[in-house]
Amino acid sequence: MAFEIAAGDALAVIGVEVKYHEHAVAELVPRAAALARYIEVSERSGVFRPSWRAELVGTDLQQIWLDHLLLLSMLQHPSRRWSSGRFVLAYPKRNTSYDAAARRYQAVLRDSATFEARTLEELVSLYGGPQTTIALLRERYLAVSLDE
Repeated sequence: MAFEIAAGDALAVIGVEVKYHEHAVAELVPRAAALARYIEVSERSGVFRPSWRAELVGTDLQQIWLDHLLLLSMLQHPSRRWSSGRFVLAYPKRNTSYDAAARRYQAVLRDSATFEARTLEELVSLYGGPQTTIALLRERYLAVSLDE
């Protein structure tokens, strides 16, 4: 999902992907035409270290990269509609697969201004809404039995 936020006279965009119970798994390399576009957006963004292709394409980090590319492509749109943005990967702290993947993905970035990884527990604790809403969020999404 994506949120547009007024940022002065321009708009900022925040893209959010929640990986609740999924595991990061290696994916097939995208088809040539799609891969060419992904490489173009990646290179133009300037946010990746020189070794990024080998570390992302066809690996268990590819899905995070593709989600991040959606945000980066919006920031590169010819309309210049969005002046800034960030892709946020959210997952429960017990999802060790995405915790490890997020850390490895972060290491591939030269500039991390457009990427952030947060646990759902962190996001709920940052929420400044009513305590009843926070309690409901914790009960619904974070109170998981060890038997489940």
